[in-house]
Amino acid sequence: MKSNHTLGPVELLILQGSPFCNINCKYCYLPDRMNKRRMARETVEKTIDQLIADQLFGTDVSIVWHAGEPLAVPLAYYQELIPLIRERVPAAVRVRHHLQTNAMLINDEWCAFIKENQIQVGISVDGPQFLNDINRLTRSGKSTFGKVMQGIAYLNEHDINYHAIAVITREAMHHPDEIYSFFKDLGVTKLGLNIEEIEGIHTQSSLSMDDSALELVASFYTQLYERQLADDKPLHIRELDDAKRKLLAIPLDYFSLHGTTQQNNPYQIISVDIDGNFSTFSPELLGQNDEAYEKFILGNVHQTGFRSAIDGALFKKWYGEIQLGIHNCEEKCPYFSFCGGGVPANKYYENASFESTQTIQCKYSIQTPLEIIMSRLEEAFQ
Repeated sequence: MKSNHTLGPVELLILQGSPFCNINCKYCYLPDRMNKRRMARETVEKTIDQLIADQLFGTDVSIVWHAGEPLAVPLAYYQELIPLIRERVPAAVRVRHHLQTNAMLINDEWCAFIKENQIQVGISVDGPQFLNDINRLTRSGKSTFGKVMQGIAYLNEHDINYHAIAVITREAMHHPDEIYSFFKDLGVTKLGLNIEEIEGIHTQSSLSMDDSALELVASFYTQLYERQLADDKPLHIRELDDAKRKLLAIPLDYFSLHGTTQQNNPYQIISVDIDGNFSTFSPELLGQNDEAYEKFILGNVHQTGFRSAIDGALFKKWYGEIQLGIHNCEEKCPYFSFCGGGVPANKYYENASFESTQTIQCKYSIQTPLEIIMSRLEEAFQ
């Protein structure tokens, strides 16, 4: 494999304003959701300053406030930090802020702030209430759906566009029409389908790769694609649209020549927790209780530079295994040209090895949508 891995530049900076979440989803991978501590102003400052010192900013950076419910932190927190970040980041760098939220705490004040600062909003909701309330519940086991829809109503009233992410379980797979109609009626800009994965403390998925699950997933995507084709203004679905883009736009030898994605190229993604501990590659790894990889903490912004951290034993071990996993994917998988070596976190959590190949994520989120689109294209040209 020809490898052109570089260090950064950072494209996605994930800042953990707080680990706390106001709800208790059954499939959540985060281990510390009751912790109400917040990232200090000094940690934000040090993160930005260290990125500048290490020359890791490019022309654009997306800053995602995540790893907890970001709106559970008071609005005043962001009113202080977002202008601070803009002041410290070099003027030539375009900064875009993102909030991934369960929408339950959105109100007029939040909407005004979101609109004023052009913040991109993602809503986490699993579809109509009968699906959403299977897993997305309060800590006392009550429905979250009403407050989610109330938060979405605020966004609509303020003319704020938003995308949505739905976690798709085995049960949801039986309801593609209801899911399509629900999100189409909401008017979301794009829908991402996160097939229920094994990640972090979520150690089991309702979906495996047995024959019945493979058939169910294929039927689910096929029905969604049929709905898209029959719709004058189709709902944008990330997995299907990405498959079409890859088939029609990306050169088939792209990943063989470049061998990189955001999640396997160091420091294109940087995650920083409330204490300033930082990591790279898959965001879902930082802070997980794993002694062999030292909780995937490469360093701390108050003590260590990003560039100096790559000289440590942890980075060398970890990165070497990820590279070998990419090589194994290229050697064994006919879909390598469309994905570039898979997602490190999924490989590790599902197969206990970064050197492994196929996962639920790549089979169901990349391969199956590609197969459905390719099959339809083949029919069209016969």
